[in-house]
Amino acid sequence: MDLGMNIKRLRETKGYSQEMVAEKLGVSRQSVSKWENNISEPSTENLLKLSVLFNVEVDYLINGEEYNLEINLQEIKTTERYYYNEIRAKTISYIILLFYFPLNVYFYNSGIYGEVFIDLSFLGKMFFRDLLYDIPFIIIMAGMLLRFIKDRKDPSKKSVLITRKDKIINYLSFSILSLILLLVYFKAPEFSSIALFIAMFGLVYIALFETIRELTKKEFEIER
Repeated sequence: MDLGMNIKRLRETKGYSQEMVAEKLGVSRQSVSKWENNISEPSTENLLKLSVLFNVEVDYLINGEEYNLEINLQEIKTTERYYYNEIRAKTISYIILLFYFPLNVYFYNSGIYGEVFIDLSFLGKMFFRDLLYDIPFIIIMAGMLLRFIKDRKDPSKKSVLITRKDKIINYLSFSILSLILLLVYFKAPEFSSIALFIAMFGLVYIALFETIRELTKKEFEIER
């Protein structure tokens, strides 16, 4: 089922006329008609407004497939109404994290994270000078590229609603990683430096992603 048919079916299910949908989204009735007839497509902001209006995920609106995670209208009413481009946020985070990788290696080998008990000096060599360095570097590069390609093929990732659940998950992840580091530091100090080396990738990524999301988020208004 295509996007236009989904919009029409959901509109009729909710008992809305094209004029009512147009008024709630702040567009013309002709625009809604063009969407339903696949003459044109709604912008990312209007796509998100439609998903909120019909109380469905953007994925469901586009693909017509059922998802377990539905947008809760009551939650939306009581939280900030912001959306962001997840592809852009992840891409920028990945690129910065990629440049951070050798810096993190330097911090570890220099003893900034604490006394070095596990030798990772081989990771301090120049890019593509040692097979032992090439392998983890290439794996990270390939993983980022595959994730980016996958996200690029998903139109719903261009317009994602920011909910409390998203923020709580990221804050909890950051807090749990930090607590694990503290536990390792006090219970197994000989592994604290390597634990920090590994955990820093997650901590830096979460911090980057949250910062970029906050800086690039946009607010939308919709009348019900």
